[in-house]
Formats: sequence, structure tokens, C-alpha cells
Amino acid sequence: MSTQRKLGCEPIKTGNATTHSPGLRKPKGFSLIEVLVTLLVLSIGLMGLSALQAASIRDGFDAGQRSQATWLVQELAERMRANVDGQANGYTAAAAKANLCDGGPTKYCSDYFNGASKTNAANDCSADEVAEFDVWELTCGFDRTNTVSGPLDHLSLGANGLQLTCNDADTGDADPCSTGSDFTAVLNWTSASADATSSNENAAKTITFIVRP
Repeated sequence: MSTQRKLGCEPIKTGNATTHSPGLRKPKGFSLIEVLVTLLVLSIGLMGLSALQAASIRDGFDAGQRSQATWLVQELAERMRANVDGQANGYTAAAAKANLCDGGPTKYCSDYFNGASKTNAANDCSADEVAEFDVWELTCGFDRTNTVSGPLDHLSLGANGLQLTCNDADTGDADPCSTGSDFTAVLNWTSASADATSSNENAAKTITFIVRP
């Protein structure tokens, strides 16, 4: 009876019998349960990354809207500084006008494009009419189809989008307004990034400024 041993992981042959070396076991693959658990953990991780990316995009969009809102109020302050005589009543009255966006301003106090050609501004606008036009242009605006031209293309202001109250220059109390008074501007808009499942609290955005023209 001859005995032959080979190096490595070859079995030991003794006659017609074959045995395996001590300590060596036949390798086994992953079981189905292990594969399913791995897929589950991987899926949860990918879902978390997806939710994180969506939240990052939503927060970035909200920050962009707040930047546009800030620009709008800064532009309003500049127009108020240029129209001193309209500060006492014109701007607060225009902001409180419920149908301003639907009815439009009393007069268009700036040249504009009516969709077909340039239209010249009215040449007899009073200070209050200029104030009304300023508020209308900033919160309602011209219909510029397929054109991104300002904050109104990024903000859905809707009714009462701008709330403007006057603070007396000396006492800080509301009304009567006078030249040099401070104003409290509250801007409300609906976030376009909010989906159908978002609550109204999440979709509605508000920012408050103290305007000193």
C-alpha cells in the first residue's frame, strides 16, 4: 500500500481512500439571508442620502428666496428716499390696497413695454401716485413672459404680500407718518419649493425689516 502526500491544499490519498488535511474546511458562500440584510442596510443608507440631498436643495432654495426678499425691500427703501413727498401716506396706502395687483396702479409713472411696443410714462404723476406705482411694480410687476427679471420671478407674494406700517420718528408709535419716519415692512410669500405634503407653516415664509428712508 503506497502513500502519497502533495503540498498545498491537496487531499491526502491513502490507497483508494481520500481524506482532507486536518483544519481545512470547504469554503461556503453567503446565505440568502445575509444578502438580504446587506441590501436592506444599503437601501436605508441610500434613502438617507437622498433625503439629505433633498433637504439641502430645499434649504438652498429658501435661502435664495430670502435673498430676493431682502433685495425687494432694499429697492423699496431706495425708492422711498427718492420720493420724499410720498413717504407720509403714499407707500402705506398703496401697500394696504387689496386689489392693487388686479387693478393696477392709478398711473404708470415709468416707461414700460406693453407687449408690443414701448409706452411712455404718465407725465403728471403726483408723489402719492409715484409711491403707488413703486409698490405695484415691486410686489405685482409687469407681465414679462419667459423672462427672469427680478424678485417677483422667484417669490409668490399673493395678497398682502407687503405689509407696510409707519412709525413716528420721535415716539416710535404707529401713525401719524411724517417725512423721516421709520417704516416696518413685513414681506409674506409662499415657498415654491414646498410640495403638496408640506404644511402651511412650512410653505408660508415671512421676513420683517425696519426701513429708514
